[in-house]
Amino acid sequence: MINNRGSLRKQTMNGLIWMMSGSGIQSILQFVVLIVLARLLDPESFGVISAALVIITFVLILSSLGFGPALVQKKEISDKEIGTSYTVSLVLSLLFGAGVYFTAPYTAAFFDMNELIPVLQVLAFSLLFNSVGVVAESLIQRELKFNLIVRIQILSYLSYGIIGVVLAVMGAGVWALTFAYFSQIFVKSILSLVLQPYQFRFLFDFTSLKNLFHFSLGYSLAKISAELSMQGDNLVVGRFLGAEALGFYSRAYQLMVMPANLIGQVLEKVLFPAMSKIQDNHAKLAQVYREGMRITTIFILPSSIFLIMNAEKVILLLFGENWLGLTEPFKVLAFVLLFRSAYKISDALVKAKGAVYKRAIIKAVYGGLVLLGAWAGHFYGLTGVAVGVSVAIVINYAVMMYLVASLINCSIPSILKAHGSGIILSVVTYLLLFLIERLYLLTDIHEYLELVISGVLWGGAILLLLFLFSKFFIGIEQRKILQLVKLS
Repeated sequence: MINNRGSLRKQTMNGLIWMMSGSGIQSILQFVVLIVLARLLDPESFGVISAALVIITFVLILSSLGFGPALVQKKEISDKEIGTSYTVSLVLSLLFGAGVYFTAPYTAAFFDMNELIPVLQVLAFSLLFNSVGVVAESLIQRELKFNLIVRIQILSYLSYGIIGVVLAVMGAGVWALTFAYFSQIFVKSILSLVLQPYQFRFLFDFTSLKNLFHFSLGYSLAKISAELSMQGDNLVVGRFLGAEALGFYSRAYQLMVMPANLIGQVLEKVLFPAMSKIQDNHAKLAQVYREGMRITTIFILPSSIFLIMNAEKVILLLFGENWLGLTEPFKVLAFVLLFRSAYKISDALVKAKGAVYKRAIIKAVYGGLVLLGAWAGHFYGLTGVAVGVSVAIVINYAVMMYLVASLINCSIPSILKAHGSGIILSVVTYLLLFLIERLYLLTDIHEYLELVISGVLWGGAILLLLFLFSKFFIGIEQRKILQLVKLS
C-alpha cells in the first residue's frame, strides 16, 4: 500500500520506467508479429477479425462495467467492494457472452460476412476470462505495481504472436487471428488473477455495489463512447466497403497507433493512479499535465513527420506490394498521431478528478463525429474515411484540453506552450529528412536501404538534440514530470 510521499513518487517513477520499457518490448513484438502475419495472411482475413473485434470490444466494456477502474480511483477500498466487483463482472460476462453467441448470424448479416458467425461465437467465450481479469489487473495498477503489468502484457502478447504465426503458417487463415486473440485474453486474465495483491473471492454486497456504481457507470459510458470513436470507422468501412477494405484500413490504423501506444498509453496508465492520489492539488496536477504534453509532443510529432515522408517505403518494406493500398490512409492517420496520443494525458487527468460523466458526454460526441466523418468519407474510399476520422480526432483533442483547463484552473496558453519544444524538434526533423531525400535523388540506392539510412540518421539526430539541449526539450522551468508527482 502507499503510505507516504516518497513512496508514491518513487513508485510512480519506477512505474514510468517499467511501462516505457515494457511497452517498448511489446511494440517490438507487435511490430514483428504484424509484419509476419501480413506476409502470411490476406487483407480479407484481417478484415473479418477486425469486424468481429468491433463487436467484442464493446461487449467487453459492458461485461466489466468499469468496476476495475472504480477500484483504482477510490482512495480506500474494502474486501466487499473487491468481491462484489468480481461477482458482478462475471455475471455480466455470462449474459453478454450468450448474447454475442446467439446473435452472431445477425451481426454477420449486417456486415455481409458469413465467415464472421463462427469467429464471433468462439470469441464470445473470451468474455468469461476478461471480465475477472480486468478487475485483477486494476488492483495491480492501484498498487502501482507496474512491473507486474508489464510482464503480464508481454507474456500475453507473446502467446498471441506464437499462436497466430504458427496457425498462419499452417494455413488456418482467419482462425490464426481468432485463436491468437483468444489466447492473449486467456493468458492475461489468468496471470492477473494469480499476481493481483488482494484476496480473490466472489461475494455480493449491495452497499459496495452502490459505492462503486457511480464512478463505474460513468466510466463505462465514457469507455463505450471512446470505443465508438476508435471502432466507429471500422464499423463503417466493414459495413460499406467490405472485408478486404477493412483489412487494409485496420492495418494502417494499427501501424499508426504503435508510436501512440508507446508514449500516450504508457503515460495514461502510469499517471491515472498517481493523479488520483493528488486529485485535490490543482497546481501539481497542472504541472504534471503540461510536462506530460511536452514529453508526448517531443516523441510523437517527429515520429509522425518521419512516417508521413516515408509512408510508401515503410509499407513496402513491412508488408509488400499487396498492401500498397493502405499508403494514403496511413499518411492521413499519421498526420494526427500527436492528437491521437496526447489526448490520453487529458483522459487520465479527467478520470483522476472523477469527472466521468463530463468525460462520457465528450466521448459520446467524439464517437458520433467519428461515425459521421467515416460515413461521409467512405464515398471517397479509405482515404476519405481517414480524413473524416482525423477531423474528429483533432476536435476531441481540443475539447478534452478545454475540459482539463476548466477542472484544474490551468490556462490554455500555458498548455499550448508545452508543445513548443516538440514542434521545434519536428521542424528540424522535416528539414533533415527533406535534405536526405534530395541527396537520394543524386544516388542509385535501393529504397529499402534509403529507409534504413533515413531512420538511423533521423533517430541519431533526435537523440543528439535531446542530449545537447535536454533542459530546453524536457523542461526549463519544471523539474522532471515524475519528480512532481508527490502528495501535497
